[in-house]
Formats: sequence, C-alpha cells, structure tokens
Amino acid sequence: MAIFDRVARALFGRQPAVVSADRRPVAIRARYDAAQTTANNSRHWANTDSLDANAANSAGVRTTIRERARYEVANNSYARGITQTLAADLVGTGPRLRVALPTITDPLKRKTLKRQLKAAFAAWARSARLAERLQTMALAKVVDGESFALFTTNERLTHGVKLDLRLVECDQVTTPDLAVYEEGRIDGIHVDALGNPTAYDVLRAHPGADTAAAAADALKYTIEPRDKVSHLFRCDRPGQLRGISEITPALPLFAQLRRFTLATISAAEGAANFTGVMHTNAGAVEEPDDVEPLSALEVERNALLTLPQGWAIDQMKAQHPSTTYEVFVCAILREIARCLHMPSIIALGDASKYNFASGRLDIQTYHLALRLARQQIEIEILDRLFALWLEEALFIPGLLPAGLPPFDQLAFSWMWDRREPVNPQQEAQANKIKLETAQTTLDRIHADAGNDADEELDTWEEEQERIRAATPQPTPPADHDEDGEADDKPEPTNQKAAA
Repeated sequence: MAIFDRVARALFGRQPAVVSADRRPVAIRARYDAAQTTANNSRHWANTDSLDANAANSAGVRTTIRERARYEVANNSYARGITQTLAADLVGTGPRLRVALPTITDPLKRKTLKRQLKAAFAAWARSARLAERLQTMALAKVVDGESFALFTTNERLTHGVKLDLRLVECDQVTTPDLAVYEEGRIDGIHVDALGNPTAYDVLRAHPGADTAAAAADALKYTIEPRDKVSHLFRCDRPGQLRGISEITPALPLFAQLRRFTLATISAAEGAANFTGVMHTNAGAVEEPDDVEPLSALEVERNALLTLPQGWAIDQMKAQHPSTTYEVFVCAILREIARCLHMPSIIALGDASKYNFASGRLDIQTYHLALRLARQQIEIEILDRLFALWLEEALFIPGLLPAGLPPFDQLAFSWMWDRREPVNPQQEAQANKIKLETAQTTLDRIHADAGNDADEELDTWEEEQERIRAATPQPTPPADHDEDGEADDKPEPTNQKAAA
C-alpha cells in the first residue's frame, strides 16, 4: 500500500483515493472558499467567464477599453504623466548599435570598421527619427494595448538607405468582413496551424477618419506579410494574439481620483463662500417679520447685514474630509502605478518622503520591467530592422566600410539610456570596490551606464595620446665642470665591469 501511495503522488501529485474496509473507493473532496458562490460574493464574481485569450480580447472589448483609456489619458494629468514617463524611460534618446567583429584579428582594422558601421547606422536612425517612432509605439502599447509598424520605403529620407518605419494605429489592423469565427484567422491576423502570425489585415484608411476617402475605403484592406510587420504588445495569456490596454485595471481608479478631486474642490468652495440658512426661534408671543420662504439674498462683501426681526442666520459648514485628500491621492496612485510596475516615487513625481535606500529599493522592479520591455523591442523591431538596413546598405557604394564580414559573422547588441545615479560618488566607489574584488568588469560598468566599453576605452587612449603629444617634454640637464662649462666628455667606464 505504501508503494501505491508513493507512485500515485509521483504521477498525479496528490493522495490516492481512500479505500474503505469493503474495498470501495471513497472520493476526497477539497473545499476552497474562493470556489464557493454565496449571497455575499455572487455579484463580485458575476462577470467571470471561461473565454480564451482571443475571445476575451474581442474587437468590441478592445475598442471600448481603448477609447476609455485614450479619453482618460487626454483628460487626467496623472494618467498622461505616468504613461509618457514610462515611454520616455523605456526609449530615452533611442537605442545605439554595438558591434563586435570577432573574425577581424587586426585591432586597428576592427576599430575602424566598427566606428564606420556604427556611424552609418546612427546617421540613418537620426534621419528616420527612429527614437521618436519607438517612443510613439511604446506609448501606444501602454494606452492602446498594442502598436504596429510596417517596414517600408521612404524616398524622402535624406539618408542613402530609404528603409523606414510606418506606424499604424491598432484600430487600422482589423478584418471588417471577418465572421465571428474563421479557421486560421483572428481579427486582423492570419495564423498557421501552430498559432504563429503569418500576415496582417491593414485597412487602407483609419476607421475613425472623418474624410470621404475613409468612408469609401471602410471595408478595403491589404494583407501585409509577417516579415514586413512589427507587432508590439504585452502577452499575458498563452495563445494571445491581440493586446489590451496596460492601464485597464486602473481606468476605474482614475475615474475615482477625478471624482474625489472635484468633490474636495466643491467642499472647499462651499466652505469659502458665505452660504447660510435663516431660521427663527421666536415663540408664540413674539411674532417675527414675514419672510418669503426659499428666497435668496445677495450679501455684499465687507458689509454689515441686518436681518428681519426674530430671524437669525447660520453659515453652512463643509463636512467633506479635505484633510485626507493627499493621503487618498498617494494611495490610489500607488495602486494605479502598480499594474505598470512603476513605483509611487515616479508616479507621483515626488521623492520628498523617500530616502536614498528606500527609493533605490522601490525602483529595482521598475528597472527590471524596463529591461524586459526593451528586450521585446530588440527582438521584434531592432534586430529585424538592422538586418533589413544592412541588406539595403550593401548596394549603396561607399556607405559601408570595405572588409566588413557577412551578416552572420556580426555580433551586435543594443545599448539604451540609463537614469543618472542619485549619488554618483557612492556609485563610483562601489564600482571601484567591485573591480578590485573581481565582482564586475569595465565592460559591464560601461554597459550599465549605456556606453560601449570598447569605444570608451579607445577614446580614453586617444585622449591620453593627445595629452602626451601636447605636453612639452623636459630637456635632461647637462653635466658641468668646475668652471661652469658643459662637460661633454663621456663618462669613464668601469674597466673591471667591462672585462
């Protein structure tokens, strides 16, 4: 029996059924509070479903959430600041190419080829506004849930390579004539038997465009192959093909924040204004003057007010707890920013309540999320973009340096901007200790700072050479005899030593 128990646990991860004395199995039923439906939680779990990722993110659901997210970002300062800060921290001034040429053995030739290749790509990236387009895609990914770009040709680029990224809003990637379900097709995406995207349906005109051409081309679309389309979104569920807004859980919280702010302002205005109610305490003997009920009186500023006989006035007091406004804002923004892995110190834009240790600790998860998002951009956009750029640049005379190895022999990576350290002196001291104790390398330190170690070291050596060339060398002093004249006679040699 003990062997049977061990085998059952190994195969099924659970205890076997209990066998009674008459050898009949008795089922063991586990009870979970979260699986119970009661009168108290029935409304809370009323909207649960068993839909798969693509059915849950249907075109109608994505459209509703996308429109509300855009509206909130356009009208809420915190929503706009949080999303734009996230996109700016993610992209910064744009990625920079880092190349290694392991097959080139000559150090001088390797350095020259690397510099020329990096300079050529940087010039094209500046002409194509690569950083600006990536930041737009990153912002759309947060607000809309996904962003699309087409690898196309732009003859108006000032660079010799005409490769360009044409950004397409996710509203435009859809299949207007698609039925509820069709084998091998999800809204806007063609998939193979393994669920991999093979093509995308892109409308010729934006469905929200207010033009006659857009109305005429409302149902017309082109099928773009996968190798020409870049699709950026956060995949939260297996099999998910379309993205949902990353601030979806925070949309109700943004609405609550705006309502609480308006209520606080209304209470403050009510307390600041001279608003009151007239009442009388006159008894049966005293008859107060007649006053028309529910009448309003204009009160002049800095003036004394006389009231009818037998009447008094009480000013209305604001009962709204305005003193808790700052606490509420900090709490709700902390909850809002949590779905974006953003600490409250960045969401609030205020570090007055943090010290160095707590701020550095809270920001570590945020930096990890940024690295993961950058890795997705590198795989989905930059690696493919560099391969297409190099393929076109090879046909332009003089653009690439001679002697460059084939693409499959290029080892390249991408460098990104890094936030400036809060305490540069302390970080420099920590890097010094790590170098002395062999816990890091110069390459890692420069990479963490967003720089190419090889390029930095080469630049440092060149600067040292210029400094040595510009510094006058001291003339060695000449020997003098007793009369003060220079003694040019050679020093006598030690004959014994020479022998």
